[in-house]
Amino acid sequence: MYEGASKVGVLGIKLEAKTSDIKVERIKLDLDAGSPNSDSDLYRKIAQKVYIMDGSTVVGSADLNTDTVVEDGSDRFITVSGMNYVVPKDSTKVLTVALDARSTWDSAFDGDTFTVGVPSDGVRGIDGAGINQYGPTTGFSNDFTPQGELADSATLVLSTNSNTPQDQEVVCTLNTDEDECEKLELLKMDFKAEKDAVTVTDLTVNLTKTGTGAASTTVAYLMEGSTVVGSETIQNFSGLNSIVFDDIDWTIPAGSTKTLSVKVDVVDAGYTASTLNASTTSSLITAENSAGTSLTTTVSGSALGESITVRKAGLEMTLLSKSISKTSAAFSGATSSLKADFKVRITAKGSAVEFGDTASTTYAFADQDSTLAAAPSFIVYRGGTAVQPVVSSSTTMVIGSGTSAAGGANSWVLGEGNSVDIDLSYVMNGKTDAGADITFGAYAVGLERLNWLTLNGGRQTSTFMSGNADWRTSTVTLP
Repeated sequence: MYEGASKVGVLGIKLEAKTSDIKVERIKLDLDAGSPNSDSDLYRKIAQKVYIMDGSTVVGSADLNTDTVVEDGSDRFITVSGMNYVVPKDSTKVLTVALDARSTWDSAFDGDTFTVGVPSDGVRGIDGAGINQYGPTTGFSNDFTPQGELADSATLVLSTNSNTPQDQEVVCTLNTDEDECEKLELLKMDFKAEKDAVTVTDLTVNLTKTGTGAASTTVAYLMEGSTVVGSETIQNFSGLNSIVFDDIDWTIPAGSTKTLSVKVDVVDAGYTASTLNASTTSSLITAENSAGTSLTTTVSGSALGESITVRKAGLEMTLLSKSISKTSAAFSGATSSLKADFKVRITAKGSAVEFGDTASTTYAFADQDSTLAAAPSFIVYRGGTAVQPVVSSSTTMVIGSGTSAAGGANSWVLGEGNSVDIDLSYVMNGKTDAGADITFGAYAVGLERLNWLTLNGGRQTSTFMSGNADWRTSTVTLP
């Protein structure tokens, strides 16, 4: 029970009427305190009024003071009378004993134990024959703990919102140079305030750029929906940057969760990729409760954005479906194989995009690319760990409509602004090339690389989905 709180439930009383209706007229309560406090401290120092409540309805109440509380030896009792509360025959009701806290008390009471109980025969009712009925046979009680101001117990929990942008490539095509993105979202994060309203006064976001592309960001924003909560100019964009949003004074009401997005303006995006990551953690937040007191040890959690890769021309890629199955006799001598199927939608933006077909040495999707021999497009996982089983494998690719034949030998072109769906199948033998069974286990396949080129940018590779479980199938057991 916090200072100033009203109608805080501290004890439940279950009433069951048998044979006839029972009209409950009074309830006697035992007020108690554990050492080192005295019983009188409960009504002199901690609570000022008691209620008997049916849900949110008050059926009886009494002030707690020296005129209403009765001393009986070392015990203290108060009786709430005049209630006329009816419990119908063969039914059960539950009443709650609730207290109004005093506006303030000595902090020495914080964390101590106080008790409210119903003594033996503390409840009196009248049955249908006009006879007094008493209960309980044996008394019972419940403890509660006083605590300081509710605001002093305020907490703030930071977490990554479930709708934060996933790993992806974004092509920036705005403005005259067609190489900019405005308010590109990198991270969506939740702030949950508990026990009191919390105001975030300052927040630092770590923004990291990797890759050799020329892209930079000029302005970073904190946004709640379409409202800008804070914005800061980024002076130097290379590697790790700490962006300090100060004096934002953004409030989360008690018991609620609010969401902020981190967005950036990108300029000078190039053909070569730049990858952006945004994150923050509780140690980078300055917050205070409704009383203006700083929260130090009660802010927790972190928020981590996925990898957002930017270019001025290239493709945007969406995984439409994935599946895996166990097949038989896919290879000579095999008793079992696995087959992973992916359907991918790609859209060319900023320029046309060219791909090698299955006969090309720069095949768009390959289990082993001849130019990038150490970087296959398909990664096999066993028990959740990437493995390299030495077995025969093959890939097939079926290209939907929306392409042209303007590419070079063994290649095809997706025109700028066009989209196409591609069906991919990866098949892996359940036996080694020497005829031995592969290691027993649960196998999955991840699609983790796409090779392509633009006329101006040359050969490029998309790897944003590498290691991302969303681009990985479920498992089948082999051999």
